[in-house]
Amino acid sequence: MRDKEKSKAQLIKDLSALRKQVNEFEDFQVGLLAEMTSPAIFIYQMNRVKYVNPAATKITGYNRDELLEMNFWEVIHPEFQELVKKRGVARQGGKKVPSRYEIKIQTKGGEERWVDYSARVTTFEQNPAVLGTAVDITERKRTEEALLDNEERYRTLSEAAFEGMIISVGGKVVMANQAFADMFGYDSDEVIGLSPVEITTPESAERIMKNIQTSYEKPYEVIGVKKGGSTFNVEIMGKDCLYKSRKARVTAVRDITERKQGEDALRESESKFRVLAETTSAAIFIFQRNRMRYVNPAAANITGYTQDELLKMNFWQVIHSDFRSLVKERGLARQKGTKVRKRFEVKILTKNGEERWVDFTASSTEFNQKPAVLGTAVDITDRKNAQVLLQESESRFRALIEHGNDVTVMFDAEGKVSYISPSVKKVIGYEVDELVGQPGLHLVHPDDRERADKIFAEALLNSGKEVQFCHRMRHKNGSYITIEGTGTNLLTEPGVQAMVSNFRDITERKRAEEQLAGLKSFYEQLLEHLPIQLGVLDKDFRYSYVNPHGIKDAKMRKWMIGKTDLDYCRKRGLDLKIGRQRQKWYKNVISSKKSSSYEETLQTASGEERHFLRVASPVIEPNGDVIKIVGYGLNITENKLAEKELQKSLSLVRSTLESTADGILVVDQHGKIVSFNQKFLKMWHISDSMIASHDDDKVIAFVLNQLKEPEEFLTQVRRLYSEPEAKGFDILSFKDGRIFERYSLAQRIGDKIVGRVWSFRDITEGKKIEAQLLQSQKMETIGTLAGGVAHDFNNILTAIVGNAELGMQSLDSDHRAYDDLFEIKKAAIKASDLTNQLLSFSRRQLLKKQSFDLNKVVEDLLKMLKRILGEDIELKTELAPSLPPVFADKGQIHQVLMNLFTNARDAMPEGGKLLLETRFLETGPLSEPKNGETVNNKTYLQLSVTDTGIGMSRELQAHIFEPFFTTKKLGKGTGLGLAVVYGIVEQHNGYLKVESEIDKGTTIKIFLPVATKRQEKQRKVKNKLNTWQGGSETILIVEDEEIVRNVAVRLINGLGYKVLLAKNGEEAMEIFNPEKNSIDLVVMDVVMPKESGPEIYKKMNAINPKLPVLFVTGYDAESKVSNLTQDFNQASIALLQKPYSKEILGRKIREMLDK
Repeated sequence: MRDKEKSKAQLIKDLSALRKQVNEFEDFQVGLLAEMTSPAIFIYQMNRVKYVNPAATKITGYNRDELLEMNFWEVIHPEFQELVKKRGVARQGGKKVPSRYEIKIQTKGGEERWVDYSARVTTFEQNPAVLGTAVDITERKRTEEALLDNEERYRTLSEAAFEGMIISVGGKVVMANQAFADMFGYDSDEVIGLSPVEITTPESAERIMKNIQTSYEKPYEVIGVKKGGSTFNVEIMGKDCLYKSRKARVTAVRDITERKQGEDALRESESKFRVLAETTSAAIFIFQRNRMRYVNPAAANITGYTQDELLKMNFWQVIHSDFRSLVKERGLARQKGTKVRKRFEVKILTKNGEERWVDFTASSTEFNQKPAVLGTAVDITDRKNAQVLLQESESRFRALIEHGNDVTVMFDAEGKVSYISPSVKKVIGYEVDELVGQPGLHLVHPDDRERADKIFAEALLNSGKEVQFCHRMRHKNGSYITIEGTGTNLLTEPGVQAMVSNFRDITERKRAEEQLAGLKSFYEQLLEHLPIQLGVLDKDFRYSYVNPHGIKDAKMRKWMIGKTDLDYCRKRGLDLKIGRQRQKWYKNVISSKKSSSYEETLQTASGEERHFLRVASPVIEPNGDVIKIVGYGLNITENKLAEKELQKSLSLVRSTLESTADGILVVDQHGKIVSFNQKFLKMWHISDSMIASHDDDKVIAFVLNQLKEPEEFLTQVRRLYSEPEAKGFDILSFKDGRIFERYSLAQRIGDKIVGRVWSFRDITEGKKIEAQLLQSQKMETIGTLAGGVAHDFNNILTAIVGNAELGMQSLDSDHRAYDDLFEIKKAAIKASDLTNQLLSFSRRQLLKKQSFDLNKVVEDLLKMLKRILGEDIELKTELAPSLPPVFADKGQIHQVLMNLFTNARDAMPEGGKLLLETRFLETGPLSEPKNGETVNNKTYLQLSVTDTGIGMSRELQAHIFEPFFTTKKLGKGTGLGLAVVYGIVEQHNGYLKVESEIDKGTTIKIFLPVATKRQEKQRKVKNKLNTWQGGSETILIVEDEEIVRNVAVRLINGLGYKVLLAKNGEEAMEIFNPEKNSIDLVVMDVVMPKESGPEIYKKMNAINPKLPVLFVTGYDAESKVSNLTQDFNQASIALLQKPYSKEILGRKIREMLDK
């Protein structure tokens, strides 16, 4: 132990000697550098100047001796004396202050000069001092000030400055002084427009441009390139400014070649310090690449090798393998000029294999004018070993402090927290930083603060005394916890100097103590107030305790202690079987050592039954013996009555469930089937055996297989299970055409969701009716449009036919234009067929109904129908004999058959068979539905066309009667065929039915009402007039369309009649009133603006009831006119369809006038 202490003392002595030698070495280097450098250097202690270099005498005007006798602050300008003095004193006191700033000094001759002043802490004669350097920037400052004042003044000053000064815009020189031009070897006018790329090396130019972009304002060094190509060292500093209202940069440029040369000279002088290296106790190595070039004796001592052995070795051989790659990498990099870390701790291997720690410092140098590394190593093995022990001790202590449940806290004398362990976050939620510096007791509960203050004051007055405390403290979350702990005043203890306290959270313990304190009382009260009968019995079935609910009478309850249930039955006059049964039950509980229960029925004195649930539990000791029995009795009479009521309620719910028209399914929270009604099974076609199997997966698979979109079904189900509160509604489409509405809502028991109720409603028929209504509305809309088109088109055709006839009338029949006019007339009449088709499917065609034999019409058309079918289709007819006549428009029936045959032919492109049938159909009030409604009590003739073609899907059948709907290729069909059929049948008060399957053909059935007796008697009235040449009567024409009006006037004039003309109802009444007795006939359009023809007629009829009127219309106006025939003289009203020829118009006029 003594040797070890001696070794330590020797080590400390060696280290002190080494430090002294190193300081002397450094002092010599600093002195040499200081003497050669151009910046002024001052070293001062407190306020006295201790050292100055020649540059300091030059800049201040004082000689060295004068400066060494002066107070340092005396050379500082009064404006800056306080600042420099304050920072100098603070810096010597160890405080961190700015190290570099610009100030003014005052020379011996009283001149003010600006300097760039830098200061740092150093030692001088082994005492703290300040090393200050000052670079004269007076000219630069004056130049900057002049630049801000005026450009001309700037130019004058910059030309006189020793430093180069330029102003650049966008990196290019726009102004420069002569010093800058001389520095780079250019004439003053040559430098204008130069950029950094042209006057510095590429790396320097890149750095300059980057600093311009970032507005960098500190000095930095670059390599300048003179006009002749030679390079030199330059220091520059720039600042942004405005030049002629543009953003510019003013830059000061200084040639630092001499300063750099001084630095080089300093490096060359290092050989002078070899003596110091030979005598120092620090190991010194110089190596190039990996070979040793120089080692001092201390290097041999620390490694165990001789100096000669080391010089023959690879440097890395002495480095421990753990650090070899690191030292090698940094050493080679340093020799290449790369900046790497200078100082670090590594392990070395001595000659005898011992591992030793060294503090290794490396720097770049030259050896024989080639790059090398100078390394120094100080043995720190003992220090490292001591550090390891200290770290281990600290780690154990820190782990104990930081990870324990207790909190360690240190207070200063003012009660503020100076340290607190990280475990504080676990205890009261605060981070360490939130509490350090805060008053230590500021989190104490207000009600506990006075006590806490007294304890702290007591500890403060008694150094070393331990105090105990327990109070509430506020947690970061706002709640309060209870803590307990101890504290000791160690304010006078060196190395501690604090009040040290440890505390822990005892909130749960305090709460448990409080709960425990009240637990006994609680249980006592609980037993006394339990709403059930409770008794404690020994092994002989004698009661040691009975609660008031067991026996309400206190005296009786006291009597019961020590008694059995048999004793109680005798006392109360109860059946002794009850007591015996209980004792037998208790025996089973003791023998089985398990709880048991049973229901007991007692009869009161009034004869009422009371039901009780009896429960007995054994109290078992650790050795397994039963020492007591606890018996409970609960009156369940109300429960029994409630069960009966519940059964009644469930029966009612089941009856209600089964009587509803919807399918109901109830599932639990996991989707398992709980309940359902028979309607649900019937709607989903689920068999009794399937549902009885309780295989929910099988049922779900069966359900999904019926749906068109099973995935959508499942998606909705999953969504509702993920959102228990949500309600659900959607539409389910089945593969067989059925449509269900699905409703869903959560099933609750009280406020708790226990499952989900699904309700399914079959809306297939409702959807059909809805679709038919939609189709009807669509047809009505299209019909209105078609009627309007037909009306306007027929007006045009009327003008074309009329004008064509007028033209023909003025020409001889052999005239060339006669035939052309005839063709125009024929084409116009043919065009009217198109409007008739539009009017047919829109149900606005003027029908010419008559009573006729349907079979006869079919037979007359067969030849033409066969031509429609072609040779590849076989036609068969089955016409029922003796059919009653039908009341219909024969031409429209022709149209229906042709359209049906055309569709059937197109459905059999490869040929096939077609069956045409007629039959008599008696229907009643509940006959086949017409568009979802019951057909009226009528009799019908059925006309059906059946083909063996490609058939249609259900989806396709839903659209076949829509106008312009077609499955044929473009140009192969208009889509009007079946729409026209539909319109004609509807207009005849009939209905249609379609039956079709894919690849099995199609049947279209048409039902037409049988003619009534009155209709059978009607005959087509033959025109008795053989001539229609006209007459001389007066006719009033009322027509809003000018082209129709003009044609009508000329045609009727051509027949010899006198014509009065009105274009609307107002003009018609103005003409009619004065001429009412001379007008023989009114020819009037039905549809006109403002007032219709029938409305105008009512006014005329009120004046002249016998006035005949011929209504003219472009489409079906029969309904409007028929209303007039019911209210007025039917014989005086007639209807004429547009377009009309002169012959038809003439016959109709003559017919009306001759009635």
